[in-house]
Amino acid sequence: MTKTIATNIVKQQSILASDRSNYDSVCQDIAKEFIPSQDIFFDNDKTRDYSAYDRILDGSGQIALSRWTAAMDGLNTPRGQKWQTLVSSNAKLNDNINVKRYFDEVTDILFEARYGGGSSFASSASEKYTSLGAFGTGVLLVDDAFDQGIMYKHIHISEMFLSLNIFG
Repeated sequence: MTKTIATNIVKQQSILASDRSNYDSVCQDIAKEFIPSQDIFFDNDKTRDYSAYDRILDGSGQIALSRWTAAMDGLNTPRGQKWQTLVSSNAKLNDNINVKRYFDEVTDILFEARYGGGSSFASSASEKYTSLGAFGTGVLLVDDAFDQGIMYKHIHISEMFLSLNIFG
């Protein structure tokens, strides 16, 4: 059974890689023009070639992407504010003052973990917004770093194969 599941996963990944191959060259062209530091679509070495910046004739696209990133960061995840709150799915519980206090405390803990040292949330979210503005997709991995708490990591779109299931 496990071998069948693994075989199906590998087959599905192969199909997704084939489907995505049509977009890889487009994404590579976008990266070359707007974010040369992320032009790693076909280069497994991932060594940065700073001569790629010589190809850019006008920096207005990079400036616009930088402003897009700053706007998305400031509007969606402002560092100086609590931009997310927790509530119960039960409306009656949300009226209980003790439940409100509990969710406020958990929200405080979440933000301390998110913006505390080692979580990399702020930089990873910023990279995700840059990817979203350039390629139309941004991927943010949320993981448990065991002894350190929550860890966030932006995953480059060239490393992802996206698919939908019946739930979206």
